[in-house]
Amino acid sequence: MKLQLKYFANLADEFGIDQEALELSGGKQTVGSLKKYLSERGPQWQQALAETSTKCAVNQMIVSDTERLTEGAEVAFFPPVTGG
Repeated sequence: MKLQLKYFANLADEFGIDQEALELSGGKQTVGSLKKYLSERGPQWQQALAETSTKCAVNQMIVSDTERLTEGAEVAFFPPVTGG
C-alpha cells in the first residue's frame, strides 16, 4: 500500500522531513498501525506520535487511530496546538 505522509510544524523539524512517500506491506492497515510502524524509527518518533494531542488527518479529515488506510491516501500529522 502506497501512502503520502506529511508532517507539520515542529514534527517536521523533529523528524527532519516534511513529507515522504511510504509503501507498507501487509493487509488492513490503520492509522494506529502506521503510528506504531513509524515509532520504530527512534525515540523522537515514538514520543511525538504517542502524544494524545498529536492529530492525524487522512485525506484532509481528522481521524482516530482506528481509521483504515487505503491505497494512495494522504496522511498528515499535526502537533499539539497552543492558544493564547
